Amino acid sequence: MHHDQLHINEELTRQLIAEQFSQWQAKPITHVVTDGTENAIFRIGDGLAARFPLRAMDPIVAMEQQAQEHAAMRNLASYSPVPTPEIVGIGYPSAGFPLPWSVQTWIPGTVTTPSGLMDSVVLPRISHTSLPHFAPPILRVATSRARAAVAT
Repeated sequence: MHHDQLHINEELTRQLIAEQFSQWQAKPITHVVTDGTENAIFRIGDGLAARFPLRAMDPIVAMEQQAQEHAAMRNLASYSPVPTPEIVGIGYPSAGFPLPWSVQTWIPGTVTTPSGLMDSVVLPRISHTSLPHFAPPILRVATSRARAAVAT
């Protein structure tokens, strides 16, 4: 827990979805328990997830960070041979939650934890079959971003 941690729960998430994304207000909202401390994630039905930053910050700075993150997600998706989440909506600061937040697609599977990888039956199969195809595109993303950073 952080000293500047924001409060978000299923009830508030449901309220924010109803206010800003009424097309999804009838879907069940479920908190996704993770080891992460920077964002809270709530499933919206079976195919979506709301992601809320947990650390208080200036909303303008948060919007800039979110825009950079979303650009990186789109870039990763364009190179990745495996599915990646896609942004489907941006929630804006309101009386209920002071920062921007996002709604993105949910990729079915098991939430990864450091200890959970040890028991994975999928990871060894991915590493032997997909990793040789996955690593070069990801390295191209990393080097293109590094070149762009140097150019600015």
